[in-house]
Amino acid sequence: MEKLHLGIVGYGAWGSALAGLAHQAGHLVLAWSRDPITLPTDYPITDTLTDLADCPHLIIAIPSAALASVLAEMQQVNLQPTTLISATKGLDQSTGQVLSTLYDKYFSNATQSVLSGPNLAHEIASGLSAAASLYCPAQSWPILQTMFNPQSLRLYHCTDQIGIQIGGALKNIIAIATGYCHGAKLGQNMQALIMTRGLHEMMRLGIHLGAKAETFAGLSGMGDTILTCTSHTSRNFRFGNMLANGHSVADALNEIGTVEGVSTARSLVKLLQRHPVDLPICTAVIQMVTQNQNPKDLIQDLLARPLKKEIDDALPL
Repeated sequence: MEKLHLGIVGYGAWGSALAGLAHQAGHLVLAWSRDPITLPTDYPITDTLTDLADCPHLIIAIPSAALASVLAEMQQVNLQPTTLISATKGLDQSTGQVLSTLYDKYFSNATQSVLSGPNLAHEIASGLSAAASLYCPAQSWPILQTMFNPQSLRLYHCTDQIGIQIGGALKNIIAIATGYCHGAKLGQNMQALIMTRGLHEMMRLGIHLGAKAETFAGLSGMGDTILTCTSHTSRNFRFGNMLANGHSVADALNEIGTVEGVSTARSLVKLLQRHPVDLPICTAVIQMVTQNQNPKDLIQDLLARPLKKEIDDALPL
């Protein structure tokens, strides 16, 4: 197996977990963190972006809200990666578009890849096995599939760049809703309803934007939705749970920290202005986190919607 020179941009819980996996797979790893890291590791960590110049493959593992600024910094220091592997989930804050538009803007000559799936960082870091979808061009798959040991993180090739990103973004919004249902003691039936219809909304938007329906039945769609909507360690689930227990949006964010579903909900407003797709659950979460509307009223509004066929005729199922 060829040793890859992998740079990890971002050294939070997810970035450090991926760095550890890549190192264990025998690759040469260099991680970048904005803040100096003093803990001992088996691979080098830098706080200087230019040190990544010798890494042709860069895994981007930073919050979506910081992505544009970090990519701009990378461009300013003249990094010229061959491959960018996005491990960030969300939407562009300024436009609401999928994150690949940002990579195109700053690094149009680099080959784009997207890593997404039902992966809790702390489980990955502790050595528990998992799987994920990896979007990349066919010619890149033989190389990128070796990034991690398949006994640790098994990769499945995905050919749907739009679908894999929509799944990774919207599942965080849906998880806020299921977290609220759990905290409000609305029952497991309601949580299953929100998850299932939320997945339907994810598919509806994705297909409208050019995604493939079958992508949402895979790891980056259904798999990630199930995990994020049921795990009590998920930040998005915890955030919704805290809202149900009387905390304000600001207080919950202050306690939890980064909640991707909140920033994605805000960005989704901009996307829906250009693509007015009917997403009632996502819209309810938007109203919950941006307009402080009463979640109980929003739930009742959802249940009062006109009855309809379960599967849209327009969806190719």
